[in-house]
Amino acid sequence: MAEGIEEKISYRVMKIHDSENAVFYRICCDCLDSDHDATLILEFDEEDPKILTLTMYQKVRWCDFYHYNDNWIGKIISRIKTCYRILLKGWIEFEGSMIFIEEEHVENFIQGLQEGKTKLKQKKPKG
Repeated sequence: MAEGIEEKISYRVMKIHDSENAVFYRICCDCLDSDHDATLILEFDEEDPKILTLTMYQKVRWCDFYHYNDNWIGKIISRIKTCYRILLKGWIEFEGSMIFIEEEHVENFIQGLQEGKTKLKQKKPKG
């Protein structure tokens, strides 16, 4: 632990790795499905210590069932259309969400960001 920093993160926010230029957290969704969890990475660039990068990873699914209910033919057609869009455009848009029910969960998420920023600020080289 970096000197002068008291770690307080606990309620559904877990530190999973701490290195010289990055801090990794896992943020749990309040629905308790681990597939909905997100990984948060705070890191600074060794080449330019002024740059602090926040990256968030979360598994996102293509939900074709919203349009076709349980019709398996409709689902296949939806997936083919999606593949065609990727082929022509090179990308499609996705959306992910995470549920925060209790205020403590949100506060610990904010605390994780602040703790990570403070730790990296203390570790990064002067310049």
